[in-house]
Amino acid sequence: MKKLFSMALVVLTAALVNSVFAFAKYVDITTTYTGGDVTDFPVLVKITTTTPTGFYSDVKNAGADLKFTDDSGNGDYPYEIDTWNASGDSYIWVKLPKLSAGMTFRMYYGDEGQTAPANPSTDVWTGYDLVCHVNSNTDDTAVKDSSVNNLAGKLNAEAVLRNDGMVGAAYGMTVNNKGAAFANKMYNGGGTGGALDNVRFSYSFWVRRTAAMTQWKVFLGPKGAENSNAWGMSASTTDGSKMRVWSTNTAHEFTNSAGMPIGEWRKFDIVHDDATISVYVNGTAVASISAESPRRDWIDWVGWGGSTNNNNPPFGDHSEPCDFDECRFRASVPDATRVAADYQTVANVSTFLEFGDPQGGGPTVQVLPQGVIVK
Repeated sequence: MKKLFSMALVVLTAALVNSVFAFAKYVDITTTYTGGDVTDFPVLVKITTTTPTGFYSDVKNAGADLKFTDDSGNGDYPYEIDTWNASGDSYIWVKLPKLSAGMTFRMYYGDEGQTAPANPSTDVWTGYDLVCHVNSNTDDTAVKDSSVNNLAGKLNAEAVLRNDGMVGAAYGMTVNNKGAAFANKMYNGGGTGGALDNVRFSYSFWVRRTAAMTQWKVFLGPKGAENSNAWGMSASTTDGSKMRVWSTNTAHEFTNSAGMPIGEWRKFDIVHDDATISVYVNGTAVASISAESPRRDWIDWVGWGGSTNNNNPPFGDHSEPCDFDECRFRASVPDATRVAADYQTVANVSTFLEFGDPQGGGPTVQVLPQGVIVK
């Protein structure tokens, strides 16, 4: 990267006349992304020690001086730093007005005076009721909700931090039924959810099995006496090829052809549109199930590593160690295109994004006291 400090070169782009950012990069959505267009989409940006070149030495304030715009330098896209690791990989969620293959947006950085994003990180997750990333903290803030609801998470004493999560870190169990809960009693203080005429919601999460399954059952659901009124998911075969979605004490079985191999992450989306329960594995629809009545609208624990209520069906069977990452809940129904994009852009984060220099590969940015100068 060529840096010039000559006052003779003053050619400011109109969109950046008032900026003081020293560096700019194009961020290209490559054709590796094969999904359709999605509006208001939080896309994952991965930074490494080599990409973009020199990033960690040039960025200021642990990433608080980042700015994301459209490909012309206009706008101010909200972002949230999920994981910051100046000696390794960092992950940043950026809300794009529209995600599509072949599109480009810009990333600016290097502003000594900027110490916080222009927009709060909660703006990234508008429309979500719960968004729980997992970071490297070792207390309950590790499962903090990033949505505006700011719901409390919980870590059991036996929970263990995994540094090789799907996005940054993850948390898992070391023994049966002891793990991380990403949403502690979401609705009504954990009481029974109401039976509604129109129930529309979805929840998604990443899970990785870490041991051979013998009776590996529940990995999402309630921990309490109201089991018959809640939602959850369990594996009904030891290889994870058959699974069940539980709702209102009814088991809906479906086939998971991807299985649950040890050490491999799987993303699950459960979408309820009142009449139908749709199940997606790794962004692909695997089941469409007629919803029964009465319908319940709440989940007590999202990402819970198993039920300790061993005498109360349907969640009485114990769970074996597994890891969780990126648990989300929303009181709305995403379409299949958004579900697929949520999977692709995380699973392929190392390939679907490319960083390029503005203006066709010439000198990226020439630094002058007046601000960013892009040739």
